[in-house]
Amino acid sequence: MKKILSIFVAGVLSIGSGIVSAGDKITVVSMSPRASAATPFGMAIKSAVNGRYYQSANCEDALRKFNATDDSVLIYNSSMEFAGRNKGLDCRLDSLLDSKKVVFVGQVYMKICRLTGTDYGFGKRKTTLGMASMYAVPKHQAQWVGAGANLNIVPFAGAKAALRALYAEDVELAWLSYGLAAKQKNKIECIGSTNPEADDFFGKQFPGLSIPDFRITYVILVNSKKPEVINRVKAVENNKGWMNFMKKSYTTGSWDVTNDDAAAVVKYVDRMEKNWAD
Repeated sequence: MKKILSIFVAGVLSIGSGIVSAGDKITVVSMSPRASAATPFGMAIKSAVNGRYYQSANCEDALRKFNATDDSVLIYNSSMEFAGRNKGLDCRLDSLLDSKKVVFVGQVYMKICRLTGTDYGFGKRKTTLGMASMYAVPKHQAQWVGAGANLNIVPFAGAKAALRALYAEDVELAWLSYGLAAKQKNKIECIGSTNPEADDFFGKQFPGLSIPDFRITYVILVNSKKPEVINRVKAVENNKGWMNFMKKSYTTGSWDVTNDDAAAVVKYVDRMEKNWAD
């Protein structure tokens, strides 16, 4: 009798607190590689909802897993869609907007940084710039050079690998997210930003760049018809761990969004494909 009562009370508490049952545990699907700056973003969501985490093999695998898994969340990354399009993979955000619910759209901008005490820049002497390989494409470099920057882009597996190369002095500059750059404190100094609101915005220095306002754009989508699942994901907005991550990573965004807001992300990736794709 005591056992039955305990089970009953636990069930009531679970319903009252809005917690999804074990059978409804949320699966957080990442379409980004582990080395990506997007991985901490996805892990922050996973921790906030106390869910499972699925590390996809590539963006197509991520969409397959997301579409096939009830009560799942996709951490969409605009850079992964661009890279996927460039490789002939089908992982388009617009394929999801008619059937899945968008709950968040956000972004993080980038900086170009050098080791503190060095004077590397974009002047007469050619400079090496370490960058994640998905952006380190010939057209991107050609646009920098055409805009007046004397540099050679060197591809790496991700921003962290580019940062390690910067510390090893294998490259002279590194392309880093705001959050990753901030973690280095006074070890590095940054000489430009892709944030249009920044004083050192690249669009001011190099008006010929096709995408001076580059950012990683995140979209969180939910594959569930259950209000309690959707509400649990939306409740992440007020989770202290999540809010701390957003602050430290310099990621901004809104939970007050609709699927129409995500359509603007599709147009942004179209612009990347038009200007940077091989």
